[in-house]
Amino acid sequence: MKELDLTQGSVPKVLLHFAVPFLLANVLQALYGGADLFVVGQYDDAASVAAVAIGSQVMQTVTGVILGLTTGTTVLIAIATGAKDYRKTASIIGTSIGLFAAVGAVLTFLMVAFHSRTVQLMHTPPEALADTEAYLWICSLGIPFIIGYNVVC
Repeated sequence: MKELDLTQGSVPKVLLHFAVPFLLANVLQALYGGADLFVVGQYDDAASVAAVAIGSQVMQTVTGVILGLTTGTTVLIAIATGAKDYRKTASIIGTSIGLFAAVGAVLTFLMVAFHSRTVQLMHTPPEALADTEAYLWICSLGIPFIIGYNVVC
């Protein structure tokens, strides 16, 4: 696989090569909630659809924060790589893996522990409360995988 050199060539072309994977990853993250809505809409009632819609918005927000943090790490890696300081690049990668492992553990704990409170803060309708809590609890358990995917990308 050819390495992309972000310091050479046309700026718009280089930016597209750099940005398109991030945009696609963000679209895929948003489609997860859409797929859940589609399936639930086919087989369950309106309260369950509302639960998935509310839970998806919370998880999309969490995913957006994770994506922003991982993008910041990518910038640091790019700066070190552009400076041809490969020891610093390796250090940043190692540190980011440790950082995101800790962030993943803390964020998962917080979301699992406070999923009921989060649902209340979203002013969830009473008829969708139990389903929203269940959906958010299940999705919260997947936070380490969301973080892992975004760190690797």
